[in-house]
Amino acid sequence: SFASGIPNMTAIANEDLTYSTIAIEDNTACVPVVANLKWAVSKAAASTTAADGTVTAWAPAGTNGAAVQVASDGTVTVNYKVVVTNTGDITLKHPAITDALTLPTGFGITSVTVKQGATTVYTGTTASFTIPARTTTVAPGGTVEYVVQIKATVTSPSTVDWVKAGRCNTDGAGDSGFGGFFNFVSLTGDSDGSANNDACVPVTPASATIKVYK
Repeated sequence: SFASGIPNMTAIANEDLTYSTIAIEDNTACVPVVANLKWAVSKAAASTTAADGTVTAWAPAGTNGAAVQVASDGTVTVNYKVVVTNTGDITLKHPAITDALTLPTGFGITSVTVKQGATTVYTGTTASFTIPARTTTVAPGGTVEYVVQIKATVTSPSTVDWVKAGRCNTDGAGDSGFGGFFNFVSLTGDSDGSANNDACVPVTPASATIKVYK
């Protein structure tokens, strides 16, 4: 009997079973079958956001999103999209995804929310977090999309380098230390490489209010 693989057995009438101690066993062969289990993951940043905060368009994966201005109260919200694709040939559930955010000096995270459609799959306040493995299967060629929303605040205004906060580098796998709100996603066995795993959002200072008295 075979626990797995594709077995094949041959037989002949009146076979001499005395010629070998494995006369029956050597009539069989089995070819192991390995499933093609592959996933690809990518990260994109918002390119257009409506006044109510709804993202209406996304930049290409692995590139910079539109700059976001800090509000007068020192808060800022940035949005990213994670797309997981089943690039194998078996229907299955995707594994857990690691997401890491790098903020410019002087900023702190207030909240991290990850949604798949209307369902919240993760909330937290840390710069590195995990998007849980999917509980339902994805067919070959199928995709799952997650929206990651980061809320942050200026915690130390005097230490913010606004030139650095307002620039990004997403060439190749990107440079988390170059500037902006840099976000990188990874998944074990990512089949399409890391060039599209990063996204970055430049952040600009709040508008100054100038009062003139005469």
